[in-house]
Amino acid sequence: MRPDKAEACFRRVLGLGANPATEAYALLQLAIALDRQHRRRPEALTVLHQLRQSRYADTYWGQYGLFRLALFTYNQHQDSREVMPLYKQMFTKYPNHPKAYSALLCYVLDAVDVGDTQALADGATLFLGRYGDSPHAAYIRTLIYSSTPRKE
Repeated sequence: MRPDKAEACFRRVLGLGANPATEAYALLQLAIALDRQHRRRPEALTVLHQLRQSRYADTYWGQYGLFRLALFTYNQHQDSREVMPLYKQMFTKYPNHPKAYSALLCYVLDAVDVGDTQALADGATLFLGRYGDSPHAAYIRTLIYSSTPRKE
């Protein structure tokens, strides 16, 4: 689908006054359509910020939007410190959401990127406690091991 056509479609959906879950889905898709139009990428962040409103907090797509906000913010600004609080909010406020796994993984990787050993230790411990049998657990363990100071 062409992003400009998708944008028009989801703007029409938003004009219908649908329930919060449908609106949240339309806002998320609108943000994706805007993000795929290079000159409109900053607008995508504005739309994703709308999903942080309390009316969308209990919807799957509103919660998913928080993850996308962090992801799109990083893609546009390339600043791990800026997105770490967004990822943290996602995995702490919505620990049972399917994207909580990815948010926590990104948080740990961003902690490595910025050299925040405390955030790395806290995030990795939480990750292993929640997802110790996951495909990424072994890598998270190596991150903890490699960040631990060694006695000579």
